[in-house]
Amino acid sequence: MALDNTINGSPNDQPITDIPLELMEGYPSFDEWYRVEKDPWDIGKAMSSDYSVVIEYLRTIKPITVFDVGCGLGGLTKRINIEITPRILHAIDISDVAIRKAISFYSTIGVCFTVADIRECYKDIIGWDTVIMSEIGWYIAPQFPRIIRQLGKSNMNLIIKQTFPANQQHYRAIMSRPENLDDMVGIPLIKRWVEPDGKGGRITVRWYGGDI
Repeated sequence: MALDNTINGSPNDQPITDIPLELMEGYPSFDEWYRVEKDPWDIGKAMSSDYSVVIEYLRTIKPITVFDVGCGLGGLTKRINIEITPRILHAIDISDVAIRKAISFYSTIGVCFTVADIRECYKDIIGWDTVIMSEIGWYIAPQFPRIIRQLGKSNMNLIIKQTFPANQQHYRAIMSRPENLDDMVGIPLIKRWVEPDGKGGRITVRWYGGDI
């Protein structure tokens, strides 16, 4: 799949059948979720401490190319563009509605926003020096280990931000705690940040690197 800034419509407006309905909070598709909710995950401008840790790690790396997976409405993408200024910044989300909103919010900042499913295009981002995955693990849990293992083999910088809710019922055999991510990636853990999520669970930001 070629990645560019063209939006050809999203197949994801169809009812989701491969993600437990509880994880979708009752919405039949990501597009519908973004239509109904102004900001489904209350990310806003991505100024919370977990997103600031991502920015801190990027300042350390000083990446030339950055690929933002699960960009949603583009809050973190904008921060990366302004505060890190990589030469190339590409952001994807599975939702056509989210990407259209991100483009309308940030059309002047020179970022390439694309509708894409990381399960189908992850091989296309091998070769980027830094990839960020924000809160997508539970939605692609069956494929998540294979994807991040494959990306890790390319010796890129891989930053994963993921919440581990206390009441998570699905896919616990795949990942039930932040340390499970370390086993999946298979390349050195450079830094990690973990804090309570305020609801009995934990949220983590983990930076993995190959030939650092």
